[in-house]
Amino acid sequence: MTKGISLHVGVNSTSVGGTSLVGCVNDATEMALIAQKHNFEGREVIADCKATFSHVTDKIKEAATQLGPGDIFFFTFSGHGSFIPDEDDDEVEDGVDDDRDETLVLFDFMICDDYFARELWPRFAPGVRILMIADSCHSGTVASIVASTESQEGTKALSDADRIEHLANNREFYKHNCNKLKQLDKPIGASVVQIGACEDNDTTADGSPNSAFTKQLLDVVRGATPPGSYTQLVADLVTLMANTQVPQLTPVGVKDPAFEAQAPFTIK
Repeated sequence: MTKGISLHVGVNSTSVGGTSLVGCVNDATEMALIAQKHNFEGREVIADCKATFSHVTDKIKEAATQLGPGDIFFFTFSGHGSFIPDEDDDEVEDGVDDDRDETLVLFDFMICDDYFARELWPRFAPGVRILMIADSCHSGTVASIVASTESQEGTKALSDADRIEHLANNREFYKHNCNKLKQLDKPIGASVVQIGACEDNDTTADGSPNSAFTKQLLDVVRGATPPGSYTQLVADLVTLMANTQVPQLTPVGVKDPAFEAQAPFTIK
């Protein structure tokens, strides 16, 4: 029988810095309810101080050991987004290097796109489907490697001062966990569909009771005519949010058009 496991992370307040947010824990709870409705097993919400780097990554690694071909892992994050300097020159798109790795801001540390692409996703067996939804600033390609070219601050992005201070105080952590990942050359056998709240060079807003992007996503999937595919889901979100930001769908790993064409959150 096809299995689905889900993990939902919401971080309103971190030790990394940034303003305290309001809707992120609620976002994680709502996404867990979607997983429940679609019969995902092992649903778990990790919030605020429990959403540490080690706890979240251990849970993802644990899921990788429990899923086989045809199974699905559903991972969501809501919180601050940021970036760190790119040390391995892999952030190139259309011949332009933006010199940074996009990150999700957990309670104690940031997790960078290289860590997903080179440490976490390769742990999943070939044929596993991974759905990742990131409601954070600079989230367009945070599950992969290639990124965009500009930056601006916003309600769900760390300030430059907080980011620089945090990186200065934790140089060894990022040197070990992000900047040396180029030596890991393990292929991604799984098929990853990442939905990001905005482009890598853009920001997304907090909100109450839910963040702006998550609120729109909930409205779409719970509407009278839910989207029939992930492609349609993102297209609907782009239309709804046209005046503020551009949600992104980014495939990673083994390209699987059938996965992208499935009704959202389908296990089978």
